[in-house]
Amino acid sequence: MTLLMSCCLPCQAADVHINQVVIKKPTSNSIDLSFLISPTPFFHGLIAPKLPLATFIKTYAEKSPAELQKELDSVAKKLEAGSFLTFPWGEKANVKEWKLPSGEQFQYMLKQNILILDLPANFEAHLDPIKVEAKVNSKSPIQRVQIQLEPNFYPIFVTHREDKFWLTNQIPMSVIDF
Repeated sequence: MTLLMSCCLPCQAADVHINQVVIKKPTSNSIDLSFLISPTPFFHGLIAPKLPLATFIKTYAEKSPAELQKELDSVAKKLEAGSFLTFPWGEKANVKEWKLPSGEQFQYMLKQNILILDLPANFEAHLDPIKVEAKVNSKSPIQRVQIQLEPNFYPIFVTHREDKFWLTNQIPMSVIDF
């Protein structure tokens, strides 16, 4: 991960990363989801949403990579429980095999966030988005599904072939044809 900084121009809405996911169907029975997410608000919302953001960053940056890995393992379980596809016949398949950053990568990200917290208020900076991947496997061929993701992803811009749409707290699911 790298730290992006811009001191010359104020941050515009287009400069802020939006969460995104690209959905692909590599086989008739599986779907791959490749996310680009803004890491700090995403993990804050899943790990310690009641803590103020700055407190979360400072507190968790001091934890060991092993402790952070336990937190990330818990995040993966929450993502699996809250992200799923529903098939036309009513069966649900949870999104699994979450590939998140390691405890060491997460610690580095949090320490980079501490540097951002210490910058003057008029100095705009943010972390690069991170890649997160997951899969869904089905016993039956996948032709049409309804997708719903863990709400901490929202709002998220979804791309599947030529289809592009948003999932939000107000519109938390959509139907995808393969």
